Amino acid sequence: MKSSLFFLISFRSNESSVQYITSILQIAPFLPTKMSLPATHKKTKYNETIFIESINEAYKAKNRFNAGISLDLDNSIRIRFDCISEITTIILRTDMVKDINEYSEVIDSFIGSHNIVSAVLRSRADSHINSSLESEIYKSYGIDTDKLKMTYSPALHKDIVDIEQFSGHGHEYGGILFTSAFLMWYGDDFFRFISQDVLQNFSDCWTNETLKNGTVKIQLYENIEDYQTELAINRQWAFREYAKMDQVADNWHTEYHAIASADHSSANMEILTGTFPHGGVRQVRLYLDKGGQTTAKKNAAKYVYKEYDSSGKVIAEGECDTESD
Repeated sequence: MKSSLFFLISFRSNESSVQYITSILQIAPFLPTKMSLPATHKKTKYNETIFIESINEAYKAKNRFNAGISLDLDNSIRIRFDCISEITTIILRTDMVKDINEYSEVIDSFIGSHNIVSAVLRSRADSHINSSLESEIYKSYGIDTDKLKMTYSPALHKDIVDIEQFSGHGHEYGGILFTSAFLMWYGDDFFRFISQDVLQNFSDCWTNETLKNGTVKIQLYENIEDYQTELAINRQWAFREYAKMDQVADNWHTEYHAIASADHSSANMEILTGTFPHGGVRQVRLYLDKGGQTTAKKNAAKYVYKEYDSSGKVIAEGECDTESD
C-alpha cells in the first residue's frame, strides 16, 4: 500500500545550494512532467537543465523566489528561497512511497551527508489537519467541527480554525518550520534555537538518535498513520512543551522581522507614506529589472507605482527609472 507523505527540509543557502537541490530531485519518488520557474510562475513542460539554470540565476540575483515541479496535485516539489533569512526550503508531497521505513532511510542517508537546518516527515493528512484554516476541511476527515476552536482573522475578515489547538501545528518564519511531528531532523544550524543536548535528551518518543554528522533525529511514534491516536497526540504536545517550541518560534519571529525591517533593499515591493506629486498620501512601488520581471530593489532598473489618497482610492499610477528617482 502506498502512503501519502509530506516532507519538508530547510537549509542555509550558499554556493552549493543548486547542487543541494539537484540531489533532492534525485531522491524524489516520482518523475515530474511540469515546472514553474522563479521568474514566470507559469507552468511549462519539465526540463531539468532549464529549471536548474533558472534557480541558479535567481540565487545570483539574491531574490526571494518560489518555484515548483509537479506531476499532479499529489506529487509535487516546491522550492522557496527567503533572501532575508537566506534559507532555502524544499517541500515534497507524494503518494508514491510504498515503504515508509525504506524511504526514511533514503532521507537519512541524504541528511547524513548534508548540513541542514531542520526537516520533517509526516502523513499528508496529518499535515493537512494541523494547518487547515477552513472548518469544512475537517469534516472530510470525520472531525466534529462543532468542537473546533475558532479565531477571527483580521487579514481574511472572517473566523478561521485556530490551529494552535492541534498538537502538530507549525509556525514557519523565514523558511524555518517549528513543529512537532512523526519524524524530525535537526542540524547544526538549528541548534542556535534549541541546543543539541536538549534535543538529544528528549525521551518521550519512539527513537532518538544522532547521525554521524551530528544531526539529531527524533521519531515520536512507531507508525506514520497513527497521528490521531492518543499516544501520538500526547507525544507531540510533550515534545513541543519540552523543547519550548512555540516560545522559540515567537523569539525567531521577532528576530526575523527585525532583520527584515533593517534591510529593505532585498524587498521587491515598498509601501511609502507621505506627500506625493499627485496629492496622494501613500505610494506602493513594485521593482522590476530591465526585462520587466520583479526583482529586489537593489537590483532594479525601474519600478511601477500606484498613488493613493487618504480614502484609499488610486489617483495616479505609472513607471519610473530608479536612476531618476
